[in-house]
Amino acid sequence: MHSIYRVLTRHFSWVHLASHLIGLQRFRTLLILEPHEKALFESEAKQIGLNHFLEWESNAECQIYAKSSEILPFSEIDLVVVSQQGLKDFGSHQNLIWAHLAGTAVVDFRTLIQDAQDHIKLEETEIWNYLSGATRQTPLLQGYGYLKEALEPLLAILLLILLSPLLILTALLIRVFDPGPILYSQVRAGYLGEPFKVYKFRTMRANAEFHGPQWARPEDHRITPLGRWLRSLHIDELPQLWNVIRGEMRFVGPRPERPEFYERLKEEIPLFHLRTWVKPGITGWAQVCAGYASSVAESRKKLEFDLYYIQHQSPLLDFLIILKTVVVSLPVELSGKEV
Repeated sequence: MHSIYRVLTRHFSWVHLASHLIGLQRFRTLLILEPHEKALFESEAKQIGLNHFLEWESNAECQIYAKSSEILPFSEIDLVVVSQQGLKDFGSHQNLIWAHLAGTAVVDFRTLIQDAQDHIKLEETEIWNYLSGATRQTPLLQGYGYLKEALEPLLAILLLILLSPLLILTALLIRVFDPGPILYSQVRAGYLGEPFKVYKFRTMRANAEFHGPQWARPEDHRITPLGRWLRSLHIDELPQLWNVIRGEMRFVGPRPERPEFYERLKEEIPLFHLRTWVKPGITGWAQVCAGYASSVAESRKKLEFDLYYIQHQSPLLDFLIILKTVVVSLPVELSGKEV
């Protein structure tokens, strides 16, 4: 349902949206697409239930719009879904621009699909598709970014104080059940690839990387029994509040990779370097949607979610990520899912 909500609110004004939903009217939609694109769009719309809100014009009606020399017919359309090739074959370019200026939503069909899928498919990612689907960086959104930069370190200090009993208890449990260092620091690739030290409660045995850097896996034998529990509740990430205070991380953003893996993945995966163009986060869209990555293929999949986050950064998306993080951190009985 979140996908439908995001698609509708992103492309329609609140007044337009409310007038249709209250009146139980579907949005009249004109598809200016190639046949295979139209089939793909209709399939995706049906899969997420978007077809219950949209009513697309028939092929015969589309031909009428293509040959029309009047602006008025386009004013009766709520949404125009286009592609570059479909637009080339469409007749009334000028009237379509007038319809856009008059308030009719004109949207690239790949952008609409990406909005519904929560991620960007790398095999389809081109600069045009990326930019056409990106959230416009309005002064309001830019101000939100500056506000996060200023307030998050203060919020991190407050959380460290409030969570100090839990932090002390965790430190004592690690010392009792697995003698050795309580905290674990590791170099990660941060903003623009610059290295920094990230801090975590130690969840692996002391000599876990005797043979060199390795990807962590869900059933990793190096993880201690206590460490597995700490990871399932994400308590091991709490010391990264110190990284937020230092300005190296934010609460929400792509998870920082280790430099050894970052350099390899940057070479093997297109656009992987883009994930460092925003500050890394304690939690992120890829983290709550795709979990941990233990291979190049899984890292590629996570990148699709990271690029989606970078493309659509907003207060609403940040709130949703934090909410999903809290939910997946709950015990199985409460969250209704395995963690």
